[in-house]
Amino acid sequence: MFFKMYMRHFKATVRNCLRKQEYLVYTGQEFTYFVTKYKKGTKEHIKTNLPQQISFAQRTRNIEYAMKKCLETGKYTENRILVIQNPYHISPLSAMLLFKAERKCSVHVYLDDKKIYDHWTEEKEEHVIPVYGLLAGCSNKVHLEIWREGKREKEKQIFLVTAELLPEIKDAVKVDKKKKDSALPLTLVFGGNTVYPYAFDEKGEVRYFLRKQTRSYGLYPLSRGRFLLLADKILEPSLANPHSVLCYEMDFLGRVHREYVVMDGIHHDGCEKEPKGNLIMVSSSHDKYVEDTVIEVERETGKVVDKMVLGDVMTKHPYFDWYDWAHINTVSYDPEENTILICARNLHSVIKLDWQTKEILWIFADTEVWKGTPYEEKVLKADADASYCYQAHAAYFLEEKTKEGKRQMILYDNHWHARRPIATFDGDVKSYVKIYEIDEKEKTILLQKRYGTKKSKIRSNGVVVGDRVFSMSGCLLKPLKGSMKGVEGLIGEFDKKSGKLINRYLTKHSFYRAYPFFADFKAMSEYVREENSDIIGEYPMSYPCDEQIFEEANVFDQEENENVKKIVAKFYADNLLLYGKDHLIQKVYYRGKKNCYMQDHSGTKQMNEDLFGDFYYAVLNQTKNIEPDDYQVYIQADGKIYDMKINFTKTS
Repeated sequence: MFFKMYMRHFKATVRNCLRKQEYLVYTGQEFTYFVTKYKKGTKEHIKTNLPQQISFAQRTRNIEYAMKKCLETGKYTENRILVIQNPYHISPLSAMLLFKAERKCSVHVYLDDKKIYDHWTEEKEEHVIPVYGLLAGCSNKVHLEIWREGKREKEKQIFLVTAELLPEIKDAVKVDKKKKDSALPLTLVFGGNTVYPYAFDEKGEVRYFLRKQTRSYGLYPLSRGRFLLLADKILEPSLANPHSVLCYEMDFLGRVHREYVVMDGIHHDGCEKEPKGNLIMVSSSHDKYVEDTVIEVERETGKVVDKMVLGDVMTKHPYFDWYDWAHINTVSYDPEENTILICARNLHSVIKLDWQTKEILWIFADTEVWKGTPYEEKVLKADADASYCYQAHAAYFLEEKTKEGKRQMILYDNHWHARRPIATFDGDVKSYVKIYEIDEKEKTILLQKRYGTKKSKIRSNGVVVGDRVFSMSGCLLKPLKGSMKGVEGLIGEFDKKSGKLINRYLTKHSFYRAYPFFADFKAMSEYVREENSDIIGEYPMSYPCDEQIFEEANVFDQEENENVKKIVAKFYADNLLLYGKDHLIQKVYYRGKKNCYMQDHSGTKQMNEDLFGDFYYAVLNQTKNIEPDDYQVYIQADGKIYDMKINFTKTS
């Protein structure tokens, strides 16, 4: 494999020389030098012999500093373009083209397949041009044209050689049916058992992937081509599935603009109140229940500024019967009304609420679900063909309203009731993407159209693109048989009006959701704002504690407990990460020469040991609010205190 890639690089270099294309595919020392120089200039607050990793936001800063310094040298002009492949190290099928022109120009840059990548830059001197949509394991031709005063002055062809796909996403997609061109040049797939997010074209070829594992919930789209990606191994224990406490605000080049710490944890879904505005995320109350809460996170500080616990809003019903009674899997926000729309899987319900008052405005559900409760009057009236949903996912309003001002809502009806059986379930063997019309004044709902597909028991979503509807079935009840062994997901493309299936794609692995690929060329052509590239949020408190605890308790050596012995430690930025088994680490102590602190991770008890008890992940322990000192690290596990033989110094 290495030899084949080397030969492709060699051929591309020879081709460049013979054709005098005048660009440099750069892998040399200058760029690395500037990255290292910036890193050395960064003040470190922790000294330790543990492995230390800079934050992804800091790495983004380092790389962009190096890009700017390279351009400042004056070496890279329209006659000698700097080409950096996979510039941020986690987006292998991307590149960056950089140069400073002699005078202002605009650039037209495109691939042979213009449907996937075809863009123009603004007229300026300095150009930072993101390239994406490359094919893996081949030499990709990128066309670049220099334009001035409406005339094309120069044309270049830049050849970018890419490595083979990772085994986890090789042959990930198969075209099963193809009748017409797809409405989507690229489809983004993520989450579930899909290890790395990837995007495929209508031929089933992977044209983008992010070499960073996600949690099973994948990523949450934001404006300007950004998304939130949850840390897959930095979690906090809960009553069930441990929650991510760190999330990255990223774009498709792999640049991290901000990192947020949310100690109550995040799961399933998130969105913006408005572009560049605060974030709305699904979280948990952690009192007796999980996956029952929606929070608002302030974009600039990462602080939780508002919260809605569904159990505080709906207090009188028979469904407080287990820790995951609601299971909110979707949240969206309407800025015109200041309302949220949530989908509660284990209630078979879609609920609209006023975000300010937390009042329930209406509920869409089988009338049997809320019969005899105070919320019965909130349920939308449906006609005989209402086609209720069961364990639905991904309920969203469509943007357009009808002439009468009625709302349209799309959802994925898994049509499955294993989590909460209900007597009126009709036993339909299919799942559906459904589009409803809702008259909010009259409190009525009407099914407009449904698109049937094979049963997907959990996850999944529906998408409307022009005159097409996509059924993103992420977790098939029965893996499909055939030439693609073990197919776990499928994507169907339907004619919106007729409901006929046009195209169908099969995915080797299950996924959480799939969306149209939404990279923003213009936004990625601008540098990341340095002042926002940081870890922000409400860190876990490190409470001062009395050192006498170590005198009164027996302190054990970590070697005396097999699970404690396996704990791995490292620093991520200024945060101590301790990797261990779920709920093993109850408390973490920093014992200094002058100070002593404790962080508590013991607020919950695992209620589903069979499913989540063997999860292995890191709990995050901050050092921001502790005094400078030399510290030793101890933990409490199984009610006993253990010396972890870990030392660090906080310098400032």
